[in-house]
Amino acid sequence: MKKLLAIILALCMMLSLCACGDKGGKADYLGLYEGVSVNMFGETVDMSEVYDGVNTLELLSGGKCEITLEGDTAEATYKVSGKEMTITIEGEKIEASLQDGVVVMDFFGVEMTFAKKGYQSSAGNGGNTSGDNDAVFPETFAEDMHGDWHGWCIIDDAGGIYEEDINEEFEIIARFAFDEEGHCEPFLALSVEEDMNFKDLQISYNEFGDLMQMEGTVLGLEILPDTNLYVLDEAVWMNLFVGDSDDYMNIFICMRHLDGEWDEDYDYPCMPAEAIEYYSGMTMEELVELYGMDPDVLPEL
Repeated sequence: MKKLLAIILALCMMLSLCACGDKGGKADYLGLYEGVSVNMFGETVDMSEVYDGVNTLELLSGGKCEITLEGDTAEATYKVSGKEMTITIEGEKIEASLQDGVVVMDFFGVEMTFAKKGYQSSAGNGGNTSGDNDAVFPETFAEDMHGDWHGWCIIDDAGGIYEEDINEEFEIIARFAFDEEGHCEPFLALSVEEDMNFKDLQISYNEFGDLMQMEGTVLGLEILPDTNLYVLDEAVWMNLFVGDSDDYMNIFICMRHLDGEWDEDYDYPCMPAEAIEYYSGMTMEELVELYGMDPDVLPEL
């Protein structure tokens, strides 16, 4: 047991992320869950890259469970209340959630995901990417991302004909309109000419429900599969990959709610202070008009 806690605490010194995702239910959640991933600053990596050997969680009857990391097993207890879960190991309480065959644990700020053996998420690796955007997002994710956002972009990496554009900066606005069932109608626009803006957007989510994925075009280029969005510390972070293997751009994006508070020491890229002051108090409809677009393009919140 002490080895298990030592492993967890050692990883905690390197990482600091929280997570969400949940599910209610009764005996149907009992069984063996295999270690799938560790979320490192918004990027999900295979748990096998962090921990060698066997990594599992087994939920037993009677509120008992066993957690195995690197082949070392510890006995624990757990309680499920609605969509929330608490696991207790030798008096240490670990907050977790259970949804659609996936357990997400917050080990002192480090997110670990376990998926039930033999379970396949209805989203799949590619999620639902229909043109009607009918993917149903997890409730907590929808609550966190719903609303109007304004942010800043920087071309962090580029190749081919776009290499000279590295470090170029521009703005972005977005509205994510979720309904009660978790469907999302997205609107995104960059501070570029309208014919170069986002088109034919199709959204989905990853199998763990913590990343929004996107297809379509922007800047006249195809949005590549590695593109993802996630919510962390009341900000939306986006890694936008466009182009092809020869001519490409990787754009970092950070967005805050309209009139949200920016942190220049944390947010990257951070909206310049003069821009924050200039846009203070503006509505999304006013921003859309500044972008030379009709506010009627906005989905209703």
